[in-house]
Amino acid sequence: MSSEASDSYQSAIDTAEDLRDDLEAIAASDLPFAYDAERILEELDRTRGDDSE
Repeated sequence: MSSEASDSYQSAIDTAEDLRDDLEAIAASDLPFAYDAERILEELDRTRGDDSE
C-alpha cells in the first residue's frame, strides 16, 4: 500500500473509531441503513484485532 493510501486508510479507521457510539446507535435502530452500520463496526473490530497481532 502506498503511503498516501495507507494514510487514507488510517484516517478512515480513526474516523470510524471516533463515530463508534453513533454507529452503535444506528446499528441498534430500525433505520434502513442499520445493517451498513453493523458491517462498519464489524470491520472496525476486525481491523483493530488485526492491528494488535
